Amino acid sequence: MPCQSYNEDWNRGDDDRRKIRELKKQTDMLARIACKALSELEANGIEDLILLKDDEVRTWWKKHKEDDAREQARLAEIERKERIKAEALASLSEEAKELLGLTNPPPKKKSSKVVDAIDEEDEDALWEINEVYDDYKLSDGTTIRTFKVR
Repeated sequence: MPCQSYNEDWNRGDDDRRKIRELKKQTDMLARIACKALSELEANGIEDLILLKDDEVRTWWKKHKEDDAREQARLAEIERKERIKAEALASLSEEAKELLGLTNPPPKKKSSKVVDAIDEEDEDALWEINEVYDDYKLSDGTTIRTFKVR
């Protein structure tokens, strides 16, 4: 049986990053399907039906279970460290947090941004800007500048 993926949608277009994301998404889905199937076979004590007959499946399943265990251990360690950190922070007074630099600093003043409003629909048009027509200040500090054009 020549099993393979017959989905060629990822092979269209020029965007290599998009192709890679699509391939990763597809392989993750296939790994989840295989994992669910083999886990169910193991839970029912009948995994040997396939594992004894197929070296490729047996090799993949062994490595997949090891990788899953490693990932679960990594996530458990992250959770453990976050819990310890939260407990330590909860035990400190506000003054101690401030002295240690652990409080949130006051928000930084937003820098003024200037957005030039020129018709982007017609990219090939040649615009001759005569003068700044008007500046509009938005509540977030952004300045929208409009121009007189010929």
